[in-house]
Amino acid sequence: MSYSDGLPRFLAAVGASLKHLTLEGPMEELDPSTISQSCPNLETLSVLGYFVDIRLDLTQYHESNQPLPPVKGNWNSVSKLVADLMDPGNPIARSALVRLFPD
Repeated sequence: MSYSDGLPRFLAAVGASLKHLTLEGPMEELDPSTISQSCPNLETLSVLGYFVDIRLDLTQYHESNQPLPPVKGNWNSVSKLVADLMDPGNPIARSALVRLFPD
């Protein structure tokens, strides 16, 4: 079973009860809507990458009774992730706390 098969199955089984989730590993194979659909009560999501760690505060969606948006970002490219964070149309831009690890 690959990462892309196992994680969605795991989140489908336990995601509804999760309030906090930390992921480390390849995210490019994961469908961006998997997390938002499987974990509707998620308050924080942390994605740990080689160059960047990002923590998303999702409480604003719960406070305004909105569903969680698909979590989509270019996790393996600092320059592309910066572009995502500067895009006002990208939901992660409003809720991200970012830590960079320069070479």
